[in-house]
Amino acid sequence: MSRLNISLSNETLKKLEDEAQRQGKTISSIVSEASRMYMEMESSGISINHIRNTILIMNILKATDSVPVPSILLDSIIKLSMRSSETEAIDKWFERGEVVGNIIKQYAPDIASLKVAIDNMKDFLPSNMIRIKKDNYNVEIILSGAGYSKEASKCTCSGIEGFLKSYGIKVQSSENTEGFVKVKGILDPAIS
Repeated sequence: MSRLNISLSNETLKKLEDEAQRQGKTISSIVSEASRMYMEMESSGISINHIRNTILIMNILKATDSVPVPSILLDSIIKLSMRSSETEAIDKWFERGEVVGNIIKQYAPDIASLKVAIDNMKDFLPSNMIRIKKDNYNVEIILSGAGYSKEASKCTCSGIEGFLKSYGIKVQSSENTEGFVKVKGILDPAIS
């Protein structure tokens, strides 16, 4: 077995010591495990950023009490709820969009940081394309892959409108069709 000296910040070393003690391991064994895991990730083509983004997405999913649902099933459920009460369904999507927006603001507190976060996590998002444009106080979100039906796109549009409200954006216009949503709004200057 080879030996290696490594440099760590005092804070990292303290956390590592505490964790080793908690697990009943040595610092050396934890560093060895971490090194093996790092090499396995690299050989699999998985980066540290990929792991960080996965953890972030998992935290957001947990905070929003989300569960994975097959998209075709979700589309069918949306159609049924829209037939039952379109107004209630649209209102519920708006409410949940606002709740999700408030949660995501903990990680991306403004539109600029949200845009960066979305660009960094596009591989994890269940849409074909999502783009945010910001020009001064004007904001536009375009989403492709927003469901299979007009109903799903209409609900997604309402969810995005609620999401934007949480960021202080007043919706000016919205368009939606099967699988496509575009929402334009104006950011409240007092919030930006």
